[in-house]
Amino acid sequence: MRLFTNPERYTTPLPQFTDGVATLAERVDEHLKKMGAVWK
Repeated sequence: MRLFTNPERYTTPLPQFTDGVATLAERVDEHLKKMGAVWK
């Protein structure tokens, strides 16, 4: 089973993966600002 897991895990190219992370980080930042969270 493990042999089949690794190819599935790494099918997303790194630039596409980092873009997705950046998008999610922006969404989290927006939610935190709405909640009144302050950070430096």
